[in-house]
Amino acid sequence: MRIIKSKLSVVALLLLVAPSCLACDCQTLTEGESFDEADAVVIGEVEREEARGSGSVAVLRVEETLKGDAAGELVIVSAGSNCDAPIHPGARYIVYTRGREGEYHASSCMRTRPLYATRPEGSRNVFTITLLSVLGSCLVGFLLGRFQRGAA
Repeated sequence: MRIIKSKLSVVALLLLVAPSCLACDCQTLTEGESFDEADAVVIGEVEREEARGSGSVAVLRVEETLKGDAAGELVIVSAGSNCDAPIHPGARYIVYTRGREGEYHASSCMRTRPLYATRPEGSRNVFTITLLSVLGSCLVGFLLGRFQRGAA
């Protein structure tokens, strides 16, 4: 019984610590601060995204430039870190970027966000699904243990 409790305690601790391990460690900026810090601020639609090493490259068709000289297409390079702003093909965004010469980086610490609340079809939050699966498994194990003790 003590072994089960200690194992459940370890699992619970890991579940509590996991989100902070995966989180980006930065100060989220206000709209004004993000605008001031950005080299370019644009509104546009993500046309495509391709893998590059551990990260990706997204091409955004610029509809309106609010700051900087970005026009036509904007290439947004992601290093694959948790600090990269999530960008999905087919969605429209307001993008606050840093960079020059056609390659930019969009951080989640700045105010890059979709202009519409809908997520592209097929897009999933893998972390949430995994967390719910682990919690569901723990609950089933707990209930089975209770049931077996009650039957004995």
